[in-house]
Amino acid sequence: MFSNRLEKLYILNDMVTEYLSTKSAKFLGKGLPELGKKIWFDASWLHVKDVSYVYRDHHIENYPYRQRLSIKHVSRKAEYFDDN
Repeated sequence: MFSNRLEKLYILNDMVTEYLSTKSAKFLGKGLPELGKKIWFDASWLHVKDVSYVYRDHHIENYPYRQRLSIKHVSRKAEYFDDN
């Protein structure tokens, strides 16, 4: 399902934040760090609880006020999306 070429993915879908289910977010939180790459993933996600933990050197975070799921390797934590 995942490509070995995947390193950075930013999904901006603020109009429909419910497209990513809790089950899917948990799958991504476990699956992306398992790829063995320094992943940078950020997507809109409406979830009412704070989520913040580290798994396989990746920060998995969600804060309800942001309405985003973030999965970032520790070396890429301060990196932001650049659309240029």
